[in-house]
Amino acid sequence: MNRLMYLILLAPVVPFIGALWNHIAAYVGVGLAWAILLGALLNIEDLSFRLLLFAQVPLMMLVSYLSIRYGIMAKERNSAEEIESPVEDLSPEHAALKQEVARSEKDEDRSLQIYAAAKNLAEALSWKDMAPRLTAAIQKIFGGYEFLLFAFEGTDERTLLHRRGSWSEEFPLKDMIPDSARFFRPPQTSEVVPILVVPIFTGEGEGYRMNGLLILKSPGGNRTEEEILAAGHEFGEELGMALDKALLFAQMEKQSRTDGLTGVLRRQVFMDRLEEEFKRASVFHTPFSLMMVDIDHFKAVNDAHGHGAGDEVLRKLGDILKSSVYETDIVGRYGGEEFILLMPKAQRDGVLRKAEAIRQRIQRESILFGFTQIKITVSIGVAHFPTSARSSPDLIGCADRMLYQAKETGRNRVCEG
Repeated sequence: MNRLMYLILLAPVVPFIGALWNHIAAYVGVGLAWAILLGALLNIEDLSFRLLLFAQVPLMMLVSYLSIRYGIMAKERNSAEEIESPVEDLSPEHAALKQEVARSEKDEDRSLQIYAAAKNLAEALSWKDMAPRLTAAIQKIFGGYEFLLFAFEGTDERTLLHRRGSWSEEFPLKDMIPDSARFFRPPQTSEVVPILVVPIFTGEGEGYRMNGLLILKSPGGNRTEEEILAAGHEFGEELGMALDKALLFAQMEKQSRTDGLTGVLRRQVFMDRLEEEFKRASVFHTPFSLMMVDIDHFKAVNDAHGHGAGDEVLRKLGDILKSSVYETDIVGRYGGEEFILLMPKAQRDGVLRKAEAIRQRIQRESILFGFTQIKITVSIGVAHFPTSARSSPDLIGCADRMLYQAKETGRNRVCEG
């Protein structure tokens, strides 16, 4: 009787053991457990023991449900593992085929991205519209956002169309023009991240030529170097026409902003920049200065040598002024033979030294027109924000008065307000 009792008490365990194996074993275990329980109920006459067996029926029902459910779940899990077997479980031929398909899909996605980017760039109607599209395309295709974009206008002419991000210095382009996309870091630079250089081509047949260069800092993401170089080669082939268009936009924009004769900013463009600087200086409480430059006795130059000579003098003066100031300084043509310079964040003493250096340089310069050497001098008026005036019109008025004072007191001098 004791052995039978132990067997009955162990009956609920049997389905669980079967469920651990598989779903069929779970069914067998449930059937065996119920057989033991029913057999015991039919053959045992002891009333108290029979009541104990009846009390075990709900437990057996719960155990049966859980065991069968667990067995079915085990079957489904095993089936899923068989379906999702890794490439390593496949034959080498199947694994290679699967990798080749994945590579082809990735190449196709890349080609579609580059085609869409080139189409999007070609639809731009201005450089202002094209620049953000170009940045977005480079970020999406290469995974980098710091880049330089150069356009080649001739054999030796290089135009920096766009700069994005921080670059330690100008790159030596003559040492960085490969025939196809490649990675390298020139020893002349202090950059410590990989540099991708992508030549850009345009035209067909004999007209096929390199018309630009994309220099990209630290491209990557989850792509291999081989994939990035392949994208660079394809991007360089597709971007050529868009780059020609971008160069045309940049030239048109430059022509609309600069004076055709002197190469400095037109008056209205300069005034817009002056207003921007005034607002910035007012907010951040920083100084800036204005310099008005006027050619002494310019009418005498025209009368003595003709207007062609006068134009050459104006052209030369524009070159001198641009080369005499920092890149952050702004030079504009105010009207006639009068020029205006804006020097942001400049200190008074430094501005006066700069004005005097410009005056002396122009006095020393000999301007060649035909076989004639022309000598000129200039008068300069200087005004400072906020000490001289606290508004843009008043500051220009102060610089103009100082220029008039320089003229009245003998010309070829600098006066400060």
